[in-house]
Amino acid sequence: TDSETLRIQRSNLDGTELEDVITTGLADPKGIAVDSAAGKIYWADLELFRLKRADLDGSNVETVVFPAASSAWGIALDVASGKMYWPNALDYAVRRSNLDGSGVEDLVALSPYYPTGMALDHAAGKMYFGGYPGRVYRANLDGSSLELLVDLGVGDLRAIAVDPGAGHMYWTNSYFDQGVGAFNGRVWRADLDGSNQVAVISTAVHGVDFLG
Repeated sequence: TDSETLRIQRSNLDGTELEDVITTGLADPKGIAVDSAAGKIYWADLELFRLKRADLDGSNVETVVFPAASSAWGIALDVASGKMYWPNALDYAVRRSNLDGSGVEDLVALSPYYPTGMALDHAAGKMYFGGYPGRVYRANLDGSSLELLVDLGVGDLRAIAVDPGAGHMYWTNSYFDQGVGAFNGRVWRADLDGSNQVAVISTAVHGVDFLG
């Protein structure tokens, strides 16, 4: 998803054969998830307050959640269980629903810290998400047993991804650096319990948003 040029694109894994998939009807797309078995892509639109889906080629666009997706900042799928999860920044909640948008549930109330980014560890039954400023949380898929794993104390976590096989999680963190008068973006890595934090990519560019 590209929130600057308002399009959804795809390419080969090496970046070749880049093509537009959706170029209309987007206001501020944030995050994307793929259900390859069903041939569907899902994404959140922050400004339209919607979760939407379409076929992999961009056809058959439909809204699956509205308005309970106000300020949804990311999306993750649990296809085996028929569920999707998203962080809802406007009202400080983490929610899930069925893949067709029915059965919306509030799982975590994070106030006063708004949640952003979402990743699932299906085998362990865990979800990971961010919270301002620069925090990473973990909980069971039903929202219970909430843990604070990382607290950088600064910045906006925009996205998170987990690699359970390697025992790592990755997240993006962007903040305005008063010292240099510019936005600073980093990609961080840690063990799944939040230990051994290291910035694996450092840039001076704002907009390091999403991982998948």
